[in-house]
Amino acid sequence: MPRIIAGLLLLWGLFPNLYPFYILLRFIVCGVSGYTAYRYAQIGRDGAVWFFGAIAVLYNPILPFYLTREIWLPVDVLVAILFLWSAFRERRSADVA
Repeated sequence: MPRIIAGLLLLWGLFPNLYPFYILLRFIVCGVSGYTAYRYAQIGRDGAVWFFGAIAVLYNPILPFYLTREIWLPVDVLVAILFLWSAFRERRSADVA
C-alpha cells in the first residue's frame, strides 16, 4: 500500500503544486524506497534492492539532487510506474500463493 500511495503522489506531482508538497514528496518517496529496498533485501531480490536503493538516494531530502522540471517529470513518471507495478505484481503473486 505505501508504494501505491507514493506512486499516486508522484503522478500528482506532475501538476503544479506548492513547493512544500515537493519537499514532503521527497520524504515519502525516499522512505518508501528505502523500506522497499530493505524488504527486497530480506527475500534476496538483489536487482530490486539496487533499483529502490537508487530511488531512495535520488529522492533523499537531506542532500537533494537539484534537477530541472523537464528532467524530474519523466523521472517521476518512471518511478511512479515502478512503484505501482511492483506493488500490484507483489499483490498478485501473494494471491496466487
